[in-house]
Amino acid sequence: MNEIEQIRERLAAATPGPWFQGRDSKHLENAKEVYSEREPSSTSEDICTAWYPTDAEFIAHAPTDMARLIAAVDAVTALAERWERTPALRRGTMARDIRTALTTALGGGA
Repeated sequence: MNEIEQIRERLAAATPGPWFQGRDSKHLENAKEVYSEREPSSTSEDICTAWYPTDAEFIAHAPTDMARLIAAVDAVTALAERWERTPALRRGTMARDIRTALTTALGGGA
């Protein structure tokens, strides 16, 4: 399994997003809570409590941001695959360069 598939599986296994930065924590001073619904309710999942509001904002956007990034990687990968199947483009290095850049960015080395 490649890195993007592992990321995709972790995203699918997480509490479904979008997530929302919620109210101040009842337990920690200056901390923010992150929920699975805009307003905490009996049906919302308490995702986490973040010590800093900026961390809570980052965490709250994580599922949506990850889904968008995965979609972008999928689009570029599909383009590279199409180029690799096109004889005139296959002779060039563009498709290989794109694959190398994606692999490197995902921690797979050069």
